[in-house]
Amino acid sequence: MQDLARETSLQETTFVFRATVTQKLRKESKFGSSHPTEELPFAGHQTLGTATVLRMKSTGSKVNYTAPSTIVLDLQVGKVPVSFHANAEGVFGEMKQVDPIFGQVHNRGKVAQALGLNTAELEPDLPIQTVSTGLAFAIVPIRRLSTLQSLRRLSTA
Repeated sequence: MQDLARETSLQETTFVFRATVTQKLRKESKFGSSHPTEELPFAGHQTLGTATVLRMKSTGSKVNYTAPSTIVLDLQVGKVPVSFHANAEGVFGEMKQVDPIFGQVHNRGKVAQALGLNTAELEPDLPIQTVSTGLAFAIVPIRRLSTLQSLRRLSTA
């Protein structure tokens, strides 16, 4: 999977594996996701996109309001159901991610320094913590929108 993702240079490459009889009965699909530099245990856009394609493939139609209402993808992080709901604008897909895993709590002073901020700009009542529902991210609560906007300006400079 990694070699193909690297060869095509696509940022989001998904692979659907042949389902077992049990998976077919449960409308589940085994799924892998790769990025040119690494295999991903979970990726939201790929999960929603792959479930949409599998739903359309199951009926041979681009828009079908009677197709299966839930597709379950068996990812490295566990089973992720994607439910589809029809409305006046078309069909909307919504996934239920696995429960979050709360990891390391980070030192406020070191994080502020790395971001070029004063610790007073960080929300004092919330931890700076790594959290994952498949891909880990450090969550840094910032007190004011203007502080966040200044970080965006720095990142594009």
